[in-house]
Formats: sequence, C-alpha cells, structure tokens
Amino acid sequence: MNFKLFFLSLGTVLLGSFLAFYVNGFPTDGIDDANIYMVYMRNFSEGHGFVYNVGGERVEGFTSLFWTILGAGIYHFTDSIGPVLMLINIVVITYSIYKYLLFIQENQPYGSKLTVPFQVLFASLIVVIPGFFSWTVIALLETGIWCSVLSLLLLFVLKNTGRSKISDEIYFCSLIVILILIRPESLLWGLFFVSARGFKVAYDTRNIRASFYQMLPGIIIYIITISILITWRISYFGFPLPNTFYAKVSGDKLHNLLYGGFYLYKNFLHNPLLLLTALLVLINIKAISKSYLLIILTGFFGVTLFIPLYTGGDHFGMGRFIQPSLLGVYLLLVLLIFQKRQLSLKEVSALVLFLSFTSQNSWYESILFRSGPISHEFALAQSGRSKSERLNKFFSYEDDGYPEIGVLTAGGSAYTYLGKTNDLLGLNNSEMAHFEEVGVSSNGPKNHSGFKQEVFFKQEPDIFFLSLEILENDDPRLYEPLTIGEFSREVFKSIDSNPEFENEFDAVVISNLHLDYSIKTFASEDFLATLDVEDYSYKKISYK
Repeated sequence: MNFKLFFLSLGTVLLGSFLAFYVNGFPTDGIDDANIYMVYMRNFSEGHGFVYNVGGERVEGFTSLFWTILGAGIYHFTDSIGPVLMLINIVVITYSIYKYLLFIQENQPYGSKLTVPFQVLFASLIVVIPGFFSWTVIALLETGIWCSVLSLLLLFVLKNTGRSKISDEIYFCSLIVILILIRPESLLWGLFFVSARGFKVAYDTRNIRASFYQMLPGIIIYIITISILITWRISYFGFPLPNTFYAKVSGDKLHNLLYGGFYLYKNFLHNPLLLLTALLVLINIKAISKSYLLIILTGFFGVTLFIPLYTGGDHFGMGRFIQPSLLGVYLLLVLLIFQKRQLSLKEVSALVLFLSFTSQNSWYESILFRSGPISHEFALAQSGRSKSERLNKFFSYEDDGYPEIGVLTAGGSAYTYLGKTNDLLGLNNSEMAHFEEVGVSSNGPKNHSGFKQEVFFKQEPDIFFLSLEILENDDPRLYEPLTIGEFSREVFKSIDSNPEFENEFDAVVISNLHLDYSIKTFASEDFLATLDVEDYSYKKISYK
C-alpha cells in the first residue's frame, strides 16, 4: 500500500464529508429515502421478509437489494444503523479514491514530474464542488457503494491488457454480480464494462473473434445474474423490476427526454465541471479517438449523461444520478486539461481556488447560511420520525390499535410509527404503483406522480397526511382552517375538491384528553366514529 496516497484519499474524504455533514445540520439518519431502506432492513433482519409493514404485502420498495441485505445484516448487531452505514461509505469512497490515485501513480500519463499536480487536481475537484460527499457518504443511500463498484470496474477495464488470468476473471465477474444487485441501471453499465473489455482486444488487434472470447465470461455471468434476479423477483414480489421503477419512471420517452434534458441543464449549472468536460471532449474528439484510455473514459461519461436522459432524472438536487460517476468523469477531465496545458502545483492551486467560486451553490454560501441544497431532504426524514413518535404516544390510548396513516414522505414516518403506514405515492404500495398495469402518468411532479385517487378511496387510510399539524392545546392556531400546501395539492391531484373525498373525509382537530397537544389533519369518518369518547374528542374545521 502507498501510505502517502492512502492518507491523501482519507484526508480528502474526511474533509469533504465533514463539510457536507456541517452544512446539512449533522444528520446521522440520512435522507427520507434512506429511512425507507432502514424500514426494510429492520423488517428483514427480524424475519418478516421484504415488507414495508410487518404482516403486509411483499413489495420491493427499495432500489438496491444489495444495500438492503447489507443493512439487514448490520441490524443483527446494532439498532444505531446510521453511523455504521456512514462509516461504510467513508471506507469504500476512501478506497475508491485511493485506487484512482494509485492508477495515476502507476501510469503517469504525462510523466513523473506531473504526477503530483495531476493527483492533487484530481483529489481537489472531488471536494471543490459540493454534492459528491452529501450523496455518497451522509445520505446513507446505496450511492456510495454504487460509486465504488463503478470505480473499481472502470479502473479494471482501463488497465485491461487483453491477457486475462483466472484471478482477473473472478475479480471482474464478481464485481459485475455486485453491480447488478445494487441498481437497475446496472443493466446498461454491465454491458458497457463487458464491452469495454472486448474493445481493448479489437482496438489493439482488430481481431473480432478474440474480442468476443475476451467478453464471453462477463457476458455469461451478466446473463445468469440478471436471469436469476428477475426470476426471483417475479416469484417473490410478482414483478421483474423494483416497485420504485413502476412508481417513478414514465413510459413516455419524450416526457423522459425533456425532464432528463432539464435535469442535465440544472446539473451543468450546479457543477460547471460537467459542462467543461463535455466541451473538452468535443474539442478533443480526434485525439480521444487515438487513445484507448480516453475512449473508455469518454464512453463512461456518455453513459453517465445518457441514463438521466432515458429515465428523466429525479427530483433531488445536486445530481444524485451523476454523483457516483464523478470520480471517472474527473479523471477524464484532468487528463484533457493536462493534455492542453501541463500545470504546475501552484497553477493547480490557483485553478482549484477559482473553481471553488463557479458552482451555483458554492461551499461558501452553504457554510455561511449553514444550509446546503439538499438540507431539506434530511429535515424531512427527521420531521417524519419526530411526528410519528408523537403520534405513537397520542394514539396509545386507542383500543382498536394505531390508526393507518396515509403519507407522502414514506421513510421517517414509517420508521418510527407503530401502526400501518400507507405510502400513497406507490413506492411501497404495489396496488398504487401497478394500478391498471400502467406506468406513472406524466402529470404531476417528477417522481411524485404515482398517486391514484381510485386506489386511495379503495384503501382509505384512517389518517391522511394531505395536511398534518401537531400543536399544543393552547396554541391559537389550533382551530384555524387547515392549510393544504401547494405541493401536496399537486401531488394528490386536488383530491380535496373531489365530492367523494368531501363525503368520506373531514378536516378535524383530534384531542387526546390525557395529553396537552392535539393534531390537525384529515381523517376518515369511519375512523372518527371509532374514537373512544373517554380518551378522545374531535372537532370538524374548515380547510383551504
């Protein structure tokens, strides 16, 4: 091990992670989607299977099977899973950066004198634009381990000599298996990496048959792994892809292309290094075509941009889809920069300082206001947890058990709530996601358009978080009209104006006669009729 490079990698990760941790309010439980993972991890570790609600339907409301099983294993040793997952992310990202720096050291693309400036620029770019460590370390999603596996596969094919040993095949095929178990995009990424191995042989020898034989082990393991995974999904869940795919991805290709184009535009504003990389690729296309290293890295960059175009991206800030690929993209960028001008260490420092001001959301702004572009994602998770804890106490007097809650944000709420949680957007609700066997409508906010009113009235949760406030009994706002947020109204498709909703649900203040706080929300009339008058009272209010 090169300890100098290891400590440079570790220092880079610790600095970037601390900055992300600080500007996002020192969160230890991840974003709301990470809390959905934790629900499945806990339920699976306790022997309930892959279920969102204990005793409920089997549903693949998580994107990464690998991350879910890993977390379930951790739950056997501790309930404080957040810090452990964060530590795992720190370890795998440190190792990934170390491997890139070692690759640079061993290959010395522009000579030994430029190796240190090259490495310093590469490591600095990871920190200089916010986003990478927020998504790969502290969000507690599979993003960190996804980044690591993409990185290890990329570096393997970059070093591909065309002559394979058995150990190389085992290493490569093992990574392909893990890749496929992490995210659905692995169907495309797997083809890219398998093809890259064969391309090296074809590039050097023009021997198509030898190229095919080089790819054959990877092709076989790719097909077998996907076949086993899909077969298991169909037999266990009833569907070939995760439920999140059906609840989020539109079947309208033009709609996805428009959303995806805007997604890339937003990410070019947030991270101008992506736009700079694209421009340098176009300017140097002739030189790139003469270098196997640059061809593979350019292809890697192309797949990175293609995936959000095809799927429409997502609603998260700072490019969650793109962040796991940034290490490979930055290696391409630094290679192209040094190809134009071989920078000294002083020039690298000046360039890094300049780039630190170019992001639409710079570190300076985030540190000053102690709030990053995705701080609210962490706040949503924490708010969901705290509200559900208060609801647990509030409804602990209910003889019929805890009421079923219908939610918009389905992670933090479900993680702490003791009753049944109904995810009304369909990520963890198969009937909602697969209603009429049609994908998500193009109407509604991106990744929040899965709500179907027909299914809602069929399932009819007891408490509906179209709006929810928990207020002290002496709060003057308690009996004011219940306010529906514009986003909630859009997501739930103005259900409050549906006559059927007006007949079956009421805006109410429910009071627990033993506590000093009450809840303002929408509740079904059937549920309100079950409240024990010795413990609860309620009053209908208006809403707006």
